[in-house]
Amino acid sequence: MKGFLAPDRLPRYFLFLWFSGLLIPYLYVLLLRYGPYVLLFVERDIVIQFSLLFLSIQIVSTFISILLPFQDSSRYIAIFHNYICFFFFLIGYILQRYKKSFREELFRMLPIIYWFSVIISISSFTFFLLTFKPIYYKGILGLIFHVENKYTLVKIVYTGYGLGGIIPRVQVFGLYSNTAAIVMYIIYTLYLVSQNERRLYIKMGFIILSLISLATTGSRIVFLAFLLFSYFYLLEGRKTFFLSFLTIIFAFIIFSKQFHQFLSFMESLRESSNMTRIKIYQTSIELMMNYNFILGLGLKPKIPELLDFPVASHSSVIGYIVRSGFVGAVFVLSVYLLFIINLLVFILKKEYTRKEKYLVVICGLLLIYIFEDFDAYELTTFFTGILVATWRLKECLES
Repeated sequence: MKGFLAPDRLPRYFLFLWFSGLLIPYLYVLLLRYGPYVLLFVERDIVIQFSLLFLSIQIVSTFISILLPFQDSSRYIAIFHNYICFFFFLIGYILQRYKKSFREELFRMLPIIYWFSVIISISSFTFFLLTFKPIYYKGILGLIFHVENKYTLVKIVYTGYGLGGIIPRVQVFGLYSNTAAIVMYIIYTLYLVSQNERRLYIKMGFIILSLISLATTGSRIVFLAFLLFSYFYLLEGRKTFFLSFLTIIFAFIIFSKQFHQFLSFMESLRESSNMTRIKIYQTSIELMMNYNFILGLGLKPKIPELLDFPVASHSSVIGYIVRSGFVGAVFVLSVYLLFIINLLVFILKKEYTRKEKYLVVICGLLLIYIFEDFDAYELTTFFTGILVATWRLKECLES
C-alpha cells in the first residue's frame, strides 16, 4: 500500500488512471494520505496559511447561511464538495514543493502527457467532424457497478449544446470541456516553460500545436489566456521584443484563417453563453448585497430567476465574493492585485527567466478563473497547486 501511494505514482501512471476512469478516486486516496501533511507545513509556508485562513472564512459563511432563506440540502452537499476541491489545491502544492520524487517524476512525464494530449485531442476532434460520433466509454467503476454517468464515463470528445445546435468539444482529462481545457492549459504551459531554451521556431511549433489542441475544447477564455502566455513565452529580452510580437501575431493570423469558419460556427452556437453569464453575475451580486454583505451567502443556492444555474456559478471571483461577502472579496482581490503588480514588474524587467514565465502562466490562469469555477473540479485545483508551487520553488526554476 505504501508503494501504491508513493509520491511519484500519480505522474507515472497518470495516463493509465485517466484511461481507466480511476484518476479521481486515486486523487481522493492521495487526499486521505497526504491531507495531514498540510498541518506539518502550515507554520513555514505562507501559501498554506493564506489558503487555510480563506477556507476557514468560507466555512464560517456557510454555517451562518443557515439563518438565510436558502435551505436546500443539495446545495450544502455541493458547497462541501467545493471545499474538498479547494483542499486539493493544497495537496498538489505540497506534493510539488515538498516531495522531490513527485516533482522529478512529473517533469519526466510531462513530455509524454503533453504529446498524448495534443495528439488525442486533435485526432479525436477530427474523427468527430468526419463521423459526427462522440468518443466515450465506461471506466472501470462504471463496468463494476453498471452505472453510466459523468463520474463513471471516460469522455474523449463529446457534445455540448448552444444556441442553434450541437457543439463538438474535447474533454480529455476533464468531466467537462472547460475543466479539461484548464488542465490542458496548465500541462501545456508547464511543459513549454520547461522547454524555454529551445530555438524560437521550435517554440513557435509548440505554441501552434497547443493552440489547435486547446481550440478543440471550445473554451474561448482558455484559448485567449494561452495566446497571451505565448507572447510572453517568446520573449528572451528587449532585442526579441518586436520579433516575438510579430511572430505571435503572424501565427494567430494563420491559425485564424485556417479555422475562421470553424470558430465562427462555434461562436454562433454559443452566443447565449455570454448573456447567461452576465445575468448570473448581476443576479448573484444583488442577492448577496440584499442578504449578507459582510460574509456573503455561504453557498450557491438555486433560484427561479436563474433556472438550472446555481447562484454565482461560472466565475471564481464572483463566486467567492457572493459566498464570502466583503471579507471574501478582500482575500480574492488581494491575490489578483499581488500577481498584477508582479506582472507589471516583469514587463518592465530586461531579463525574462523561467520564474517570470511561470508568473505569466499563473496570471493567465487567474484570467480564466474570472469566468470559470476554481473549486468545482478536483483535478483543476490539484494542478493549480502544482503550478503555484513550481513558481515558488527554486529547483524547478533552475533545472
